[in-house]
Amino acid sequence: MPQTSEFKPYHFVYTLGKGLLALTWLILVSGGWSVTHLPLLLLLIAVSLFSTLTAIRFGLVGMAFVSVIHLTAFLIGGLPLAGWTAFLSSLLIEVVVLLKPSLLRWIEWMEPLPPKYAFLLRGMDNAGTTAINILAAGVVYRLLGGQLPFEFTSQAIIPYFGLSIAYLASDFLWHSFYLLLRRSSPLTFFRENLKDILMLQVAPLPFAALTASIYLKLGWLLFILFILGVGGVSLIAKGLYRARTQLERRVQELSVINRIGQALVSYLDVNQILEVLKAQSASLLGEESIYLALYDEEKDEIAFPLAVEQGETRHWASRRSANGLTEYVIRTARPLLLNGDVSAQAAQLGIEPIGRIPKAWLGVPLKVGERVIGVLAVQRYESPEPYTQDDLRLLSTIASQVAIAIENARLYQRTDEALASKVQELEAVLDASQEGLLFLAPSGKVVWANAAAERLLGLEVDALIRSSPDGELDGLLGFAAGELKASLGELSRHPKLLKREYELPGPHYVEETILPVRLSTGGILGFLVALRDVTEERELERLREDLVHMIVHDLRSPLSSISLGVELLREEASRNAQTILNTMYSSSHRMLEMVNSLLDIYRLERSELPLSKEATEMTRVVREAVSILSSQASRAGVRIRVEAAETPPLEVDRKVILRVITNLLDNAIKHSPRGGDVTIRVTRVFSEEDGERLPRGRWVLVQVEDQGPGIPPAYRERIFDKFYQTPEGRRKAGFGLGLTFCKLAVEAHGGRIWADEAPGGGSAFCFALPLSGESNI
Repeated sequence: MPQTSEFKPYHFVYTLGKGLLALTWLILVSGGWSVTHLPLLLLLIAVSLFSTLTAIRFGLVGMAFVSVIHLTAFLIGGLPLAGWTAFLSSLLIEVVVLLKPSLLRWIEWMEPLPPKYAFLLRGMDNAGTTAINILAAGVVYRLLGGQLPFEFTSQAIIPYFGLSIAYLASDFLWHSFYLLLRRSSPLTFFRENLKDILMLQVAPLPFAALTASIYLKLGWLLFILFILGVGGVSLIAKGLYRARTQLERRVQELSVINRIGQALVSYLDVNQILEVLKAQSASLLGEESIYLALYDEEKDEIAFPLAVEQGETRHWASRRSANGLTEYVIRTARPLLLNGDVSAQAAQLGIEPIGRIPKAWLGVPLKVGERVIGVLAVQRYESPEPYTQDDLRLLSTIASQVAIAIENARLYQRTDEALASKVQELEAVLDASQEGLLFLAPSGKVVWANAAAERLLGLEVDALIRSSPDGELDGLLGFAAGELKASLGELSRHPKLLKREYELPGPHYVEETILPVRLSTGGILGFLVALRDVTEERELERLREDLVHMIVHDLRSPLSSISLGVELLREEASRNAQTILNTMYSSSHRMLEMVNSLLDIYRLERSELPLSKEATEMTRVVREAVSILSSQASRAGVRIRVEAAETPPLEVDRKVILRVITNLLDNAIKHSPRGGDVTIRVTRVFSEEDGERLPRGRWVLVQVEDQGPGIPPAYRERIFDKFYQTPEGRRKAGFGLGLTFCKLAVEAHGGRIWADEAPGGGSAFCFALPLSGESNI
């Protein structure tokens, strides 16, 4: 029957005219009708009402047994009985619906019409259609020689077959005419619904002959029982058919959801997501029109990145938020389904539709949490088919997937843009660095290099990236062929800082630092290589050392002569002159000691100081140093305590190590308060693993502890530098060379030296020498 979404005067004429035509025809053919058929008429009307209302109640509209009842009425009592049964039962159905509008909720395709048209339009349309169908079928039956009342014989087959075909043809003709009024294709409708037509309208027709025969041969009671039985079985069969149809639709819906979902999770780009929706738009309820709207809350603007009509992409301009259907869904965050008179229903909701008004509209919000980011909507301009709750459920499921995919794509895009910005900032900072920086893959291949590395190595970044870690790159980074990979492999297994210096042609001296970069999982991401041009520093250092060497050598001879001359004068000088000469001798001797220390440090730095190693017991060396400084300790009021365990002999230069211990004891005595103790301890230790101070191995450890002011942690490394003295606390007379000599001498023996805090306060100077064959240096 016609919907009122586009109600026009010719619709009124069409429906009312059809009903009046049927009524007129009924009056004309009922001239000789016997009133004895009135009880049967009432029975057939009652059965029709029962069948139709039961079908409506169980959601089986269009599946009622009424066509069989109408044909049965014709075969029993002719056109008057059949026509009035069809006409009056159709009108009474509308009366029941009018009295009980709640029945409409069981009819998904039937929207309430305006009250003044409800009874007239729907009733006259249905009554007219059914009455004309049976009247036209009856005429064909009589023309083919059919007899009334019906008797089941071989001669009755052809007329009965013509009756059925005429009834169906009339019904299809009126339905086609209705579809054409709605600008829909009848051929498309029948092709898409052929299975339903055959199952629900064609298959039941043979039962009409059987039902009529039972009434005519067996009487009222069995006729009623048969009608009720067949009707019940029909409803059950049709209910099962509908359940299967719904299941097939649900499977199809799940297939569409799965297909779209799999496609959406594959992309992190909004444009690709829109392409997926466009490609699948035909699967979304077979839609004429589908669009996706995205809402920009800051600008209060709606964009339409996707709009498809009849399979063709449309480009809709963005617009300010208004009061349309899309805005209603965004504002309420709830789906909206409109069938029938979309304009009237929108007006009731306070909506002002924008653009062309569709015959049906369904929109669902795209929600991320509680926030609405847009709307996914479908609409029909031509098809009279309304949207259902199943359609709403399907579109809502797809919309939730689309919303998540779009939000993920947006987050990815924002993250990608932020990361790209950070990378650009980092590259700008690294390019501004004066140090050359390279990042190597675990294989040793260059992945990235900054501008300073280009300048230092004399190759552009592209050339560095193309360079082989087994060839050119080895030489550029100061390795022999194959050594770079081996070093990187060692750093992977034992992560530590590799620091070295090498020379490039030029000459250029480069300080190289290689640091493994680890992932949070513990794996190696790659290696960061820092290159610093130290050519100028090395030149300055060389000039300084040459100067020191020259000064040392040039001063040593005059100082020796002065010291010797002063010593000779002291033997013959007067008492007053003795004091002056003693001062001169002491000063010149201290200067000579400083020059000798500088010379020894210079030789140690170049590994030019010869070491006369021999088996030496550390305990004896310690006691000898204590004996040398015992007088100095007595004058200072300091007591020296020795705690020496038995240790294996060490292969060391006895004189050099004695000088180391003497220097450390001398410092301890000078910085200890009067009455304090200086403790020197000798122990044998074993380091189970590479530690911060001692590598793995067996060591002899010597500790010299005092009770002085101690050394702040910030100065404990620098105190071993040449000429360095702490700014406060331990400033005593000296040149700042003794600890430098100690450090170089211990390291020349493969040992380690460090400063620490004594257990009771004060300082602890410790050095460890490896037992034979245990050096890790």
